[in-house]
Amino acid sequence: MREAEQKSCNKVQNLGATITYIRRYLYLIAFDIVEYDTFDAVSGKPNNNTNSNASQELDFLRQKLTAEQIAVITNRNKVNDISELSPEIISAYARKLKNKGPSN
Repeated sequence: MREAEQKSCNKVQNLGATITYIRRYLYLIAFDIVEYDTFDAVSGKPNNNTNSNASQELDFLRQKLTAEQIAVITNRNKVNDISELSPEIISAYARKLKNKGPSN
């Protein structure tokens, strides 16, 4: 068994992800279920559209946020640089900034 290690998640969330994933596959084995898994099929493959959107949103964040605000975001998400954030988190911060203005 290997524990989930998702960025921007705490230890309890990672443990929950691990348990959920293992439980799912135990049910598949126990009931002999065969399922086409779209997540596993695309996991690890780059999505050009998502990557280009995230890149644009990352540039937007770098232009609009101060160094202090970026430091707060990186500390909060336990990463060294905002470029290490997932595309979903980058999008969330960009949406928040576009909708409400600069805030932490």
